Amino acid sequence: MGRPRSQHPNVLKTKTNRPEWYIRVMVDVLVDRNRTARKEQAIYLGCVDEIGKRAAERIRDEKLKEINNTPAVIQSQVLFKDLVEAYRTAYLPGLKPSTRHSYSHRLSKYILPSFGGLRLFEVDALKVQQWVYAMEDSGLARATRRINLAVLRSVFEAAEEWGYFVGRNPCKKTKLGGGGEVWDKRALEPAEALRLLRICCDEQPLGIIAEVALFTGLRVGEVLGLTWGAIDYRRALIEVRQARSQQGEYADPKTPRGRRRVDLGPLATKLIRPNGAKDSDLIWPNEDYFHLQDKLRCRAKQAGVEFRGFGFHTLRRTYASWRDELGLTSRPDESLVRDMGHSSTGMTAHYIRGTKTGIVERLQNLVYFSGESGESASVS
Repeated sequence: MGRPRSQHPNVLKTKTNRPEWYIRVMVDVLVDRNRTARKEQAIYLGCVDEIGKRAAERIRDEKLKEINNTPAVIQSQVLFKDLVEAYRTAYLPGLKPSTRHSYSHRLSKYILPSFGGLRLFEVDALKVQQWVYAMEDSGLARATRRINLAVLRSVFEAAEEWGYFVGRNPCKKTKLGGGGEVWDKRALEPAEALRLLRICCDEQPLGIIAEVALFTGLRVGEVLGLTWGAIDYRRALIEVRQARSQQGEYADPKTPRGRRRVDLGPLATKLIRPNGAKDSDLIWPNEDYFHLQDKLRCRAKQAGVEFRGFGFHTLRRTYASWRDELGLTSRPDESLVRDMGHSSTGMTAHYIRGTKTGIVERLQNLVYFSGESGESASVS
């Protein structure tokens, strides 16, 4: 519990070209997750040429009501921006690199500009709802608003856990508003994939990376995290051991079941290990996620594959859809859930029965013999 405030400072006048009335008060600031400190802060009341001293004293008294008479808990004086700084240093380091980067970005771009100058008790449910509606009016997609709200909710949950906030989380029961723009989450048709791979094969290593992502269903972070030691050339398998984030940091795969062996099939012959390469060396050490994504979208546009939502994850979605087409059954297929690295069957949209043998060959045949042309469709 915080201590009651009983401050009554004198009204002072600045020595500037245009003097202002102001007072100095002591407020609490959050030093870290377990400690606060008292800090002097100037509060400006108005310009001398606009209001007299008596009017400035009345404004002072109103300001002091907030400082002296608010509920005697530490949240009344802690600035939201100070809480966020503690959140960055004490909470974010425990998240996965990609999540940590996403949270930090959203705090800086969307949350601090709106709430940074407020004290915790001033961030109420009404202000949060108005903030969400303002994001909707600015054209942000519903998914973006949802994640931004989740980050803000997480900040208040941390504040509650650390003892700096009591009461109802202001982010609860907040309405997200309309649906906003809908991204196309469809899979590629075999003929579309064929055109895309034909164009990508002229630009390596984009071509082979796209093939690995399309025919194995690996997440792009898992593809970029592959090492030479992960390839079992004798059995044409590849073992997923780690993922490389968009920021180039390494972490475990996304889910506990993300560590898995996946059929590589004929693709193993295209992954030629350089002389002297160590097992721990990355297969594509110099490739950057954002640069690859841009190149893939550029090549897809040239291939006539252009829709909002297209990217490397489209290849993973296509893999699952094609597995479904090659052997759909009425029951969820655990082998597909395993190969996709999902934590449960509920996360996998499409299923197929059968063994792993020949999966890559069958997927390649679906593309390379899609009937678009009578010519050989092989991608070399």
